[in-house]
Amino acid sequence: MLALTENAADVIRQLTDAPVADAVRISTAGGSVDGHGPSLRIETVPGPTANDALVEAAGARVYLEPGAMRVLDDKVLDADVEGDQVRFAVFEQPDEDTPA
Repeated sequence: MLALTENAADVIRQLTDAPVADAVRISTAGGSVDGHGPSLRIETVPGPTANDALVEAAGARVYLEPGAMRVLDDKVLDADVEGDQVRFAVFEQPDEDTPA
């Protein structure tokens, strides 16, 4: 299942700290620029749509549409804020067998 970094959870809580936004939703949006899988769209939403999966961490809520859930199953979502720009990044989850 998708994991969230502390930074991502903080950013998502800030983005959804409004009466009209319950969570962020990640969905697939066609092919990626580099041709390696689908591109992803992240948007604030008031609630899930049919078949969305819910990921919750540190008070942050993320809905994943089925295609995004398959793509992000073993990933970590991170976020960074520069000025008024939010940047999300997706990384592989660390292998539990790999020493830290």
